[in-house]
Amino acid sequence: MSALLDCPAPHLDERLAGYLRRLALRNGYAGWRDMVRAVEFKPTTAVMENHIEALLSALGLSQDKIHSFLVTEMKWQPIRRNFERKRYEPICVPCLQESEHLRREWSHCLVVACPNHGVELIDRCPSCSEMLENTRTGIAFCDCGFDLRFAKPSRSTPIQCWSSARMSGDMRTIETINEIGGAVDYPHLANLLLQLGTRFDPKSKIGPGAVARPKTVQETLSLIEPVLAILEDVRPRLAAHVSARFAEGDQGAFNLSGRLGAWYTALDNVCRKTGAFPIVWEIFSDAVFENFDGLIRGQTGLTPTLGKKRQFLGVSESAKLIGVGKSVLKNAIAERKMPVRVGREGISYAVCMLARADCEAAIRSRREWMSRTEAMDVLGVPSATLQHLIDAGIVRTDETWDRSLFKGGPINASVVHSLCERLAGFVRVRDEPHTMTFNQINARRTVDIKAIVSLFQAVFSGEVCPVGRVDRVGLGGYVFSYTDVKNYLGTAALQSGLTLTQLSTATGWKYESVAGWANQGLLETEVALLQGRQARIVTAPALARFRKEWVPIADLAAAGGSKGSAVTKHLAAGGIEILGQSPQKNGTVRGGLIRLSDLVEMAGLAKRSAKDT
Repeated sequence: MSALLDCPAPHLDERLAGYLRRLALRNGYAGWRDMVRAVEFKPTTAVMENHIEALLSALGLSQDKIHSFLVTEMKWQPIRRNFERKRYEPICVPCLQESEHLRREWSHCLVVACPNHGVELIDRCPSCSEMLENTRTGIAFCDCGFDLRFAKPSRSTPIQCWSSARMSGDMRTIETINEIGGAVDYPHLANLLLQLGTRFDPKSKIGPGAVARPKTVQETLSLIEPVLAILEDVRPRLAAHVSARFAEGDQGAFNLSGRLGAWYTALDNVCRKTGAFPIVWEIFSDAVFENFDGLIRGQTGLTPTLGKKRQFLGVSESAKLIGVGKSVLKNAIAERKMPVRVGREGISYAVCMLARADCEAAIRSRREWMSRTEAMDVLGVPSATLQHLIDAGIVRTDETWDRSLFKGGPINASVVHSLCERLAGFVRVRDEPHTMTFNQINARRTVDIKAIVSLFQAVFSGEVCPVGRVDRVGLGGYVFSYTDVKNYLGTAALQSGLTLTQLSTATGWKYESVAGWANQGLLETEVALLQGRQARIVTAPALARFRKEWVPIADLAAAGGSKGSAVTKHLAAGGIEILGQSPQKNGTVRGGLIRLSDLVEMAGLAKRSAKDT
């Protein structure tokens, strides 16, 4: 047979099967199959896919027209193989009014709208209610005779227009709709909608195998509308959907495929393995980090947003985050002090997952405790002073802290900080001639540790109050009255001083004599606590004043190689007044003193000095 007499060129967007039907009608054939047989080709799908160029040439189409048509037809072949409608043939009424030919995109089983006119496709005759099958004779007419160009289609939504355009390779902007990818991603949109729509219900048991395609526009709408609703505002809605799926999934499963089922496998195949829709995979990854309390081995290719942290961690990760040894955390889990989700992974070991919130609560608890070094820094005191505070019961320690998950040191931080606040409230500012700072109260000036402890207790009970402050950091700079301190601390309050016993040893004076001078007020003393007992202290200034006024007869006797009693008689005979003597139990007296001025006068130095002048 020769070529057709009437062979108009196909429209670039025209479906091949529709073009053959149009040619058959124009040339008087009962159907396109009869026409194809007439040019000695078999009317099969294989011929239409593999011998299009030869068939169109046999029908009489020029090579130029064939080439331009094939360029667009070849791009549509993958869609035809995977998503072509098998029986029904929906149409866009306004498009059909503009040109009576079948558009390629109408044959896509997931396309439901025309982005050119913003209307839904129709695949049912509004007159007879029968489906528009691809075997009907006319393109613009139903077999019942109704002219489909007079049908009244429903308005489509922006998201329906957007999805229909993107699945057809149309990248036009659709108002109010944000993109979820680029041109390289949208060839995978149909598979994404099909796979996720089929398993949209978390309770669905549909496995990872082949999925049936919807046959009608209504079936397609029912399938893809829930997914389109998510894609319309993808970040919050997809996150909420994934969260719900985690809640509905098998709670005994400790891996993603076990918890999310074939839905996860489908999303993984469409997004991760092909690299399509990275924003969708990122949102999913974030939701996994937020909701999944199971194992994520190797992170399974997840790509969460920068800085996103997993909310459920294994024991090793949790221990590292908290800052403790793995054994410490395991003990806390065993003692049920740390909430944990336990499942069995294999035969001989259990998998434990901890919430990041619980780990962070443990971290906060540990921060409420500090090391000795940290306590010294906060208080501004040396190690010895801190130990005195501990001995006084003012700072308490827990020496078993390192076996506790919830303690980061032996000392409660709140107690340490409260000490500074407490002492600040005790300050009573007044002028004092002699003061000491808190850090000057230490054991280097005394062996009486009990006295230091007693003083610290008095300081923090408000009995001994600071009179000022020279440093605003910690306790070390608080200033105390020397007089207040010496009542507790004895020699620790004295820069230089001696007890009566020490003075006796240092000078060779008899203790009875020194004590007698102190009792008579001739030798000034101050009372202080030593070893928990009151003692009389002779300060360096007091000793100097004593030396300037008095001379012990014992010193004169020793200097002259005589006895004290003999010197006493000699001085008394010379009219020198003897003071400071104390009677002893054996009837003797000791501790005689003469004024230094009397000694000078006796030596004639005073008169000689007067003559010299």
